[in-house]
This record gives sequence, C-alpha cells and structure tokens, in this order.
Amino acid sequence: FKKFDKSKDNLINKRELKTALKELGLAPVSEKLLTCTMEAFDKDKSGALSFTEFQALVSQVEQAKRQLSSKMHEMFKGIDKNGDGHITPQELKTGLAAMGTHMDDKVIDNMIKAADTDSDGRVNYDEFIKVMSCA
Repeated sequence: FKKFDKSKDNLINKRELKTALKELGLAPVSEKLLTCTMEAFDKDKSGALSFTEFQALVSQVEQAKRQLSSKMHEMFKGIDKNGDGHITPQELKTGLAAMGTHMDDKVIDNMIKAADTDSDGRVNYDEFIKVMSCA
C-alpha cells in the first residue's frame, strides 16, 4: 500500500491506482476500467481507496488471477491430448474443433509459429500462457 501511496496521505487516488493495477499485472488499464474499479471498491465514496479498500481489491485481483491460471492450465491439458506438455498443430486443430472452432491448417500453423518462441514446432505451457495473455 505504501509503495503506491505516492502522495503519502494514506489513500490511493485514481492515478496511484492505475500504477498499482499495472504492477498487479492488469496493464494496460483503460480509463473506464479504472473508474469502475474505483467505484466498486471505494465503499465510503471518498474518491480514493483506504488501506482496507485497497486490500479488498488486491485480494480479489489475486483470487481472479489464481482462478484464471487454473482455467488456463485446464485448457492447456485439454488440448494437449497425449499429455507430453506440448501442443502440436494437430492437437490445436483438434482442440479448437472440439470447442466448435474450425480453422484452416495454414492458420493453425501460423498460430503455432507465433506462439512457439523456442522454434520446436510445438507450444509448451509457458508459450501458451504468453499467447493467451495477449489475446
């Protein structure tokens, strides 16, 4: 809290909240999201977040990140049919088809190439997470 309270008034204002959300991994933050977040957590309607209000926000952000991480892991495992820790073009095609999305082989290959930072022709979990976090 003190790290983000640049004005040292024991409150997190909108500008400070934007920095805090960025450091919590929620960047970029739109003005609309910033306003909605402030309104949702500023329980006393002071126009800034107290320590308790900020703590509630951080708690919800961390919980949401854990839930998202769990869902991403489940999704990866669902596509990685042979369980080797990598998604091949064929596994991606099959996985997308199972979700009702059918794509041309060239599009699938381009998706794999875009995600495949180690150039092994497959996507590992870390590569999958990086691509999904940009989606």
